[in-house]
Amino acid sequence: MRPTTGPSSAASPYEFTAQEIEPHRTEARDTMLFSLSMFPVGTSDSLQEPVAVVIEEIDRAGLEYQTTGMNTVIEGEWDAVLPVIRAAHRKLAAEYDRVYLSLSVDDHPGSENRLTGAVEDVQRELGRPVAS
Repeated sequence: MRPTTGPSSAASPYEFTAQEIEPHRTEARDTMLFSLSMFPVGTSDSLQEPVAVVIEEIDRAGLEYQTTGMNTVIEGEWDAVLPVIRAAHRKLAAEYDRVYLSLSVDDHPGSENRLTGAVEDVQRELGRPVAS
């Protein structure tokens, strides 16, 4: 763990790297899938504007992602994805009093192209395309 510096340290006093979290792993960090839902609570029924803010942060970072009506799945390395999620959260928190954030991570070492690969595997099993 290492303390952060600068204005961001007020929100979180620590920043973690994948090596600090998993020191036993010596190989290059594999990509993970991050399932993210983030939106303000108690504002209105319309969420497209705040969700667009989150998607813009992900897009600007150049990360691979897919968005559905319920969440956004991001594929990337821990150290690349977490700062983007943090930046999106800070943007929403600056505008809204309450922000809901749900994050699930699927860490499957040795796997690649999981964002589309898992869907392709199911399609092969079914022998047909699945609805998107």
